[in-house]
Amino acid sequence: MNYNIDKQKIGQELIDQLNSGYNVDNISWWAHLLMIKPKDDPEGEMREILETISLMGAGPEFEYSEKELRGLAVLLISNAKNPFEIIHEKRKF
Repeated sequence: MNYNIDKQKIGQELIDQLNSGYNVDNISWWAHLLMIKPKDDPEGEMREILETISLMGAGPEFEYSEKELRGLAVLLISNAKNPFEIIHEKRKF
């Protein structure tokens, strides 16, 4: 049986991760573990979300700030479409 994780679950778990302390390595590893759990087997948008969060561990150029991740979590919980596009629009370069 395939148990699919959803945006709301990822968003709430991301908040839980952040409430434990902003640590890029831990958050990246958490997302990676969710991707490889056979029972979850995320597909499509869920996989892209987890891959993007997991990629933060690859270097500072892929990192999101704690504020951005909290905003992302809220967007996921509210089931927003294209949450990373919204986060990127808010970024100031």
